[in-house]
Amino acid sequence: MRIRIGAARERLTVGLDLGDRQCRYCVLGEQGDVLIEDTLPTTKTGLNRLFERMPPSRVVLEVGAHSPWVSRHLARLGRIDPQLLAPIRHRSEQAQADLMLIRARRALVEARTKLINAARGLVRQCQFQLMKQQRLIRL
Repeated sequence: MRIRIGAARERLTVGLDLGDRQCRYCVLGEQGDVLIEDTLPTTKTGLNRLFERMPPSRVVLEVGAHSPWVSRHLARLGRIDPQLLAPIRHRSEQAQADLMLIRARRALVEARTKLINAARGLVRQCQFQLMKQQRLIRL
C-alpha cells in the first residue's frame, strides 16, 4: 500500500466494505480526495497489513456478520474512535457465542420436526402411522 507523500500528516478516513473472503477499502484524505482503493483478505493478517503501516485514522465499516470481530481487532490496534460518526455497540464475544448456540439449537429442532413430519407423511401413504415413540402401526 502506498499513500502519497504528506498523507501521514493528514487525518485519513478509511472505509471498509466487509465481505466473507475479501473486503474493499478506500482511503480518503482530509479534503475527501481518494488516496487509494484496493482489496484485502478479510482476515486479521490482511487488516494488520493495511493498518500497521498507516497513521492513526478514522475507520468506517459496515455493520454485518464480520463487523463484531473486525471492530474488536481494530480496537486492539488502536484504530477505533467511538466518538466518531454513529458508533454502534456489538454484543460481547460471550453473548455472541451464547446466541450462536441458541440459533444452532433452534435450527436442529426445526430440522428434526421437519424430518418427523416428512416421515409421518411418507408412511401414511402406505397405510401406516408413526406414533410418538416412532413405532409403526398398521391402519
